Amino acid sequence: MSTFAAAFSGSNGGSDHGKWWVKGHKLCQKWSNWVDGATYCYALSEQEKNIVRWVRSDCRSGTARIAG
Repeated sequence: MSTFAAAFSGSNGGSDHGKWWVKGHKLCQKWSNWVDGATYCYALSEQEKNIVRWVRSDCRSGTARIAG
């Protein structure tokens, strides 16, 4: 399994670093501090152009817009 190291800043000015990887057909991530350092995996599906629906391993769900 290869991982992608990431560092991001939140809208509140806080920042964190973590890892992203693919497990089966899911995108997984683990942050050092955000979401209490828990690991979550996401099932992703395209809802419409530039909009992705996600369902997290704890059953939370939502949508995300892909910019670009």
